[in-house]
Amino acid sequence: MQPISVATIDRGLFPMPAIRDKHPLPEPSRVATATDVRRIRAWTIQTLEDSAANGDTLLPRADVITSIRGMEYRPECPVTGDLMAVAEKGFSPEIEAVPLADAKPAFQLSRLAACSRLIRAEVTKRVNGKPHTVNADWLALLAEPSALGPLKPGDEREARSRTDESGGAQGSGRIEVLRSHRFRRHRENHAPGGAVRE
Repeated sequence: MQPISVATIDRGLFPMPAIRDKHPLPEPSRVATATDVRRIRAWTIQTLEDSAANGDTLLPRADVITSIRGMEYRPECPVTGDLMAVAEKGFSPEIEAVPLADAKPAFQLSRLAACSRLIRAEVTKRVNGKPHTVNADWLALLAEPSALGPLKPGDEREARSRTDESGGAQGSGRIEVLRSHRFRRHRENHAPGGAVRE
């Protein structure tokens, strides 16, 4: 079953005047103004969902306001900073307010905020955890058929990757592999234009 889009619901809430006058919505569903806090909340969620689909898991509040004001739906939703400050009091439990590094306000979907906290906690535990002590010839282990297999002659890039990974496995940190050449190459291959985004 396909979900009903916010745009479809929005059109139902704001039909043509002739339809609205003949078939008015009853309370509490009736939306009297274009900047009803429930409408602002709905479009904020949709804006954050669209942003998350494009890889941005949170957005500055100012960007959310600009996005909603730029929508082509009728009537327009001319939300302002003051209106958003009122509306965001009712954003829970779907949206969380998250301060940015510069202390400016931002919004994040609650489920993504929960994921961020979980990842942060797990990484922190690994960084602060007791290092594993393993004495092994990691380059030899990586070359085994059950692992990566023998290194092809002349493949300098793969050789660098394995050297980085063996050093990371032998290193003192429990997440050293994240710094390996192979990890950086994965990021390069998945970043737009092959550029690594920090």
